[in-house]
Amino acid sequence: MCSREYNLKVHEALHTQNPYKVLLPLSPTNLTIQCTDFPPCIASFRKKNLLRAHISDEHTHSPPFPCPHAEEGCTAAFTLPSKLNLHLEKRHTKRYFCDDCPGSFILLLDLQRHRREEHKPRCFTCDMEFATKDVLLNHLTTHRTSLEDRKKFACEYDGCVKRYTKV
Repeated sequence: MCSREYNLKVHEALHTQNPYKVLLPLSPTNLTIQCTDFPPCIASFRKKNLLRAHISDEHTHSPPFPCPHAEEGCTAAFTLPSKLNLHLEKRHTKRYFCDDCPGSFILLLDLQRHRREEHKPRCFTCDMEFATKDVLLNHLTTHRTSLEDRKKFACEYDGCVKRYTKV
């Protein structure tokens, strides 16, 4: 049951006409939307999403929701705004943050690379920088043990008392 005569005519049009093209004149409440960006097309639609689908299928031949990061090289485009939003969240939202600086990254791999390259491990005692944490841990033994304890390599010549920390 329809409360207004116009609503009844719109409903009846679904049974007699293409449901995607309502040929009734626009009502004061603007229940139809016309394709005006691609003359001479005069197709009209009851919903914006149907107009978008029409433009995509008939005129542009591409999905109606392109990624706004096209200037950065992203060529993704979607048929639904919800799929575009998921793409933006997954591919263009920085979710990984560096603990040592204001840096933020989209991919965990980028954060890990940043940490390796920009925040190399440092000795808290002598402030030397090291390529990896393992090398730093090995270095820390120099601060924990005396030089004499670290001299494990003795000269093999008779009578020589020299000892060294490395071969």
